[in-house]
Amino acid sequence: LPFAFLGMGLSVPGLLQLVLIQIRRAASQEYRERLLWHEAGHFLVGYCLGLPIAAYSADDPILNAVQFFDSEEDSISHEFLDVLCAVSTAGVVAEAIRFGDAIGGYADFSQLQSFLYRSRPRLNDREQQERVRWGCVAAFTILKNREESLKALIEAMSRKSSISQCILAIES
Repeated sequence: LPFAFLGMGLSVPGLLQLVLIQIRRAASQEYRERLLWHEAGHFLVGYCLGLPIAAYSADDPILNAVQFFDSEEDSISHEFLDVLCAVSTAGVVAEAIRFGDAIGGYADFSQLQSFLYRSRPRLNDREQQERVRWGCVAAFTILKNREESLKALIEAMSRKSSISQCILAIES
């Protein structure tokens, strides 16, 4: 059995990650709560920074994500990159606020790396690290300043509320 997992992990790592997430979700209430906090972090920071939310899911068996309407541009300005850094790091920051650590975020940081690569003018490694750090601080500041809104959003998301109901929870 361990060799099967090793082979699966080498050939289709995304599938193995999905299987492991599903097992963990089924077995752990804390893990389900982490997923809610993580996705609510993305949702709230994105909303506060003006990104229109297209969809969200915090309990889908395949995809947990907050999806924003995409501009589909090949390059990303440094100003917009700042927003994307804050939103991308907001999930792990929300987890850390609630649990003291974060176990999610691999996909978020992979996506953030692609955003950094598409930024124009191109950033060097040091500048990329600074942007990611700034994103973490910005996400933390927004989430701590709006912690009651975050908790209300988590409650709304746990009920599978519509996007407009989630926004109402944030604004109430």
